[in-house]
Amino acid sequence: MKKNTILIVGSEISLYNDIQKTLEHEDYVVKFLSIFTLDIPNYLENNTSKLVLIDIDNVEITKCIALAQYLLNEDLIPFVYLSSNADDITIEKIKRTRPYGFFVKPFRELDIKTSLKLIFYNYLHKNIDLLKFIIEKSENLVSSKEINFEIKIMESPVTILGSKVELSRLFYNILDNAIKYTFPKGNIFISDKIVLNKYIVTISDSGVGIPKNIIERIFDP
Repeated sequence: MKKNTILIVGSEISLYNDIQKTLEHEDYVVKFLSIFTLDIPNYLENNTSKLVLIDIDNVEITKCIALAQYLLNEDLIPFVYLSSNADDITIEKIKRTRPYGFFVKPFRELDIKTSLKLIFYNYLHKNIDLLKFIIEKSENLVSSKEINFEIKIMESPVTILGSKVELSRLFYNILDNAIKYTFPKGNIFISDKIVLNKYIVTISDSGVGIPKNIIERIFDP
């Protein structure tokens, strides 16, 4: 059986001897990558790591959080933060990246073993409710223009075979345009339904609309 590879991203490899021993004892392959590496995203896309442990106890905390945000946006690999600080300030900095976990130093072997099993299981069986995520992401823009946001979507998420990144871009662009071209205190309506095994999402607004003479060309490259 092929072993899962866990990548530790931090400042110095010597700082991770304890957790490395624990992980290797649990039959994981452990690799280290310096946070100072120039193109970490390229490394991740060309390697087979199953989990990234990001140590934020270093001077490059902003770069660490940017890496986590990239992993969240691309949905490439689950990631966990490592830190000796679990104070409110630290949590506030990282919570928007929605990590799969947070390991507080010094580590307890049992905590690591249990958490990793849950992380891998949850990531494997995750159910991405993409439309709700995009709507939540857009709520601040809607509030700033005092737009009436009416949402009627199904409670149970629908599974779609496709790229999360491209589908996110599709929904976000349409919703972003609806917000952009709707006047303050206007209306945006979002609904979804399944008809004859087809998933239909409707995003309509009270904005200026698209001139009839160019509707036929909206999907032109």
